[in-house]
Amino acid sequence: MPLPANDPKEIFDAVFKLVTRKTKVIAIPHIISVYGTVMPVKEICAKARKLGIFTVLDGAQCVGQIKVDVQDIGCDAYYSSLHKWLLAPPGNGILYINPDRIADVWTTIASYNWENQEDHGFRLMQNGTGNPALMAGFDASIDFFNAIGEDRWIYRIKTLGDYLRSQLKTLDKITIHSSVNPTMCAGLTTYSLKGWTGPQLQKAMWTQERLQPRSVGSELLRHSVHIYNNEREIDRAINVIKGLS
Repeated sequence: MPLPANDPKEIFDAVFKLVTRKTKVIAIPHIISVYGTVMPVKEICAKARKLGIFTVLDGAQCVGQIKVDVQDIGCDAYYSSLHKWLLAPPGNGILYINPDRIADVWTTIASYNWENQEDHGFRLMQNGTGNPALMAGFDASIDFFNAIGEDRWIYRIKTLGDYLRSQLKTLDKITIHSSVNPTMCAGLTTYSLKGWTGPQLQKAMWTQERLQPRSVGSELLRHSVHIYNNEREIDRAINVIKGLS
């Protein structure tokens, strides 16, 4: 995978370079968690479909950060955790399987009616006692999302992410490892500061400004922005970096 990834075709080519006649499934992230790169999943799924390959997309960092339309993407399966960007309680998740392919998918839990081919949703959800509190929290997060509106929510995250990247570009000792292609980035930006490790930079952010971007490995810092953040907080982070440079 090219780093930073700024050309969708490079990612497309990198994926299919690994595909052989034996390939049955392509399982890739919709957004790469470490770098925040938005993958060209629609194009990848279209090519995979022509080759008869089942596609599974990991959308853990997507729902609530970017617009997700599984029918437009054309994937065979899509799953996401919802506590990250949709602000639902931890433990919530969703799974989508294309109706045209769901009969090909078998549950790993052989419970009551596991072989039911008339109600596939029921067949794949035999996982024991549920947690109504999680579902209530999920409903509340959807209501909150809809109250603000998808367009405003997504625009806010993208605008703040773009602002952060524009400020980072002005700093000589900063290397941005995330994509800066406007179609391939959103609210996640990963960068490094010359002479500082990721954990050191994370500690400085917290000690000086009570900001907590997350270190990734030993060298990188992953900086997430959400609807509740603002430009002033980003400016404070930039000032910390300037003081360390």
